[in-house]
Amino acid sequence: MLIGLTFGLAYGAGVIIESARESNLSKKDLYILMIFLIACRAVVEDTFIFVAVGANLRLLLGSRLGVAVIITYFASKVLNKIEVNRKSYE
Repeated sequence: MLIGLTFGLAYGAGVIIESARESNLSKKDLYILMIFLIACRAVVEDTFIFVAVGANLRLLLGSRLGVAVIITYFASKVLNKIEVNRKSYE
């Protein structure tokens, strides 16, 4: 996830795919990880570009990370409900 946050979505996704093949991550964990990465992709390099043209570093970085955490939290809740509903039908 840290590689995706610093170097971008494509490189981060490649590392996550390789990591998922090697370890026992659940599909839910992978979905949550990718949702966070998509919502907060390349946060370091994009933030520095905007700071170079005059944006507030703390405000920009805080808002991007905050929105990504909120989106990921709600996505996690939705995935939990889907998982519970699927188990109740089995």
